[in-house]
Amino acid sequence: MVTYTPRHEEKVGSDLSGTTGSKNRTYALANSNAILASMQILIQQAILQPTVDFTLASNTVTFLNTVWDDQVISISYWTEDVSVSEPSVSIGTLPAGFSSIISTMGKPIRVRYFSAEIGSVWDDDTTLTEVTGSELWTSGIVLPLSDKYGSEDVVLVEQGKLRNQDQKLYVNGSLDFTGVGSNFSVKIGMNGSPTQTDNYTMVPFGGVPYEAGGVQIYKKVFIRRLTNGSLINEA
Repeated sequence: MVTYTPRHEEKVGSDLSGTTGSKNRTYALANSNAILASMQILIQQAILQPTVDFTLASNTVTFLNTVWDDQVISISYWTEDVSVSEPSVSIGTLPAGFSSIISTMGKPIRVRYFSAEIGSVWDDDTTLTEVTGSELWTSGIVLPLSDKYGSEDVVLVEQGKLRNQDQKLYVNGSLDFTGVGSNFSVKIGMNGSPTQTDNYTMVPFGGVPYEAGGVQIYKKVFIRRLTNGSLINEA
């Protein structure tokens, strides 16, 4: 971050290098990063002209004309101050910040996990059974897909991976959307109703975690409404 600060110094000729009545006497400014274009120097109330009467290099002013020890010198200028580092943000505060956003914009959701049991006769003879004790209630932010040309959402629709009616769900980074093993499905109920007639499932390319410093801040998943309220082959 850059800030600009006005500076002013009152000196006399004896504060300069060299001997009284000589040319090219120098003075080191008390502050660094002085801006030449902002500098105004007066000797005995006479205004000096930059490059004609004085120069500035590495915060040292050189007076090109003769200066006497008893002459009063007034120097006004601005400095350009660059902070060494931007204010840091603790990684631990980011999940809390996202939780605060969810508490303001989110809606209640119920997440249930179903394991898949493959039939012994045909590979497509699969039954989905809810994992006992897997149900959890949380909150998430639901948004429609972006229609901005070139956005990730539009590209995925064009690739046939998403439908225009699909939505995006943002949840806390700790929420598990991967499960143990590969034979499982996720069912997401909306609107806080105990019966949860408004149910969704994840579009099958998983949740995308967004993390900082190894900490998962939030996850984004694409969801699709279950028109009959149930997963295919749900028991």
